[in-house]
Amino acid sequence: MLRGEEFKKIYLEMVVNDDLVVDVGASNSEAFFEGLTSFNAGHDEVDLFMVPVVPGAKEQAESILTARMLAAMGVEKERIRVVFNRVKRDVSEEFPEIIYAAESTGEFIADPRCMVFENDIYADLADLKMSIKVACEKLVPNLKEIKEGLRKHASSPDEYYRLVKMLNVGKKAESTSRQLDEAFLVLCGGGYE
Repeated sequence: MLRGEEFKKIYLEMVVNDDLVVDVGASNSEAFFEGLTSFNAGHDEVDLFMVPVVPGAKEQAESILTARMLAAMGVEKERIRVVFNRVKRDVSEEFPEIIYAAESTGEFIADPRCMVFENDIYADLADLKMSIKVACEKLVPNLKEIKEGLRKHASSPDEYYRLVKMLNVGKKAESTSRQLDEAFLVLCGGGYE
């Protein structure tokens, strides 16, 4: 639980830092909102409120509530943006409730282009302790060597599975990076061609 003194520290960090990302988990969202409302226009130090949502009616309802609470606090529509996460195929089919709420209330932005696809690359990146940028730089140019290593280490399970993850990441890194860049552009109010 986020306590008042902890929120003051976070708020001070927001005041003194121009480039800061504050990730408020679901378990702390109520306390964070209480902290924001304890200051006059407490939301003024935040340039953009990103509201992530995953498929599912309950999850969409919670994200709608979060976005509408921000709007009720006086946060402008342009500063409240939904990110569709774990998309399997089609945002409009998987997230109808949140798209409808954004259109009908006009209180927040839910642009279907601001999405992150479900992708096993993220678990493999975490296991390899590697960023997508490093994967693009180190694995993509070395796919041939990774494949050779797979053939060579087929009888060594640990090394084989590590190389399988490296191959998966190497084959998906560039397209995943592009897709994340496109989502980021939309999130920040731009678009892509």
